[in-house]
Amino acid sequence: MLSDRQLERATAAQNRVQDKVNAAVRQGYLTRGMRDWALALCASDEAAFDTFCAKAGPSFAYLSQPAFGAQAFRQAAPSRAAS
Repeated sequence: MLSDRQLERATAAQNRVQDKVNAAVRQGYLTRGMRDWALALCASDEAAFDTFCAKAGPSFAYLSQPAFGAQAFRQAAPSRAAS
């Protein structure tokens, strides 16, 4: 019973770490290339990961935004509706 509880806690901790890192990537605090490093940092020292995100800010959020004029181009493109 003790080993089951330890496995359950380890799985919960691993899921929490993955969720935190995935959220940080989505919000632009990290790039996808930083994901493995962030997982290792968060698993070993969650407080250090939180401090890093707080100090770094969403520095990479612009990478997931459309490029200048891309939205206007999509809206101006003719539709290909069949007549």
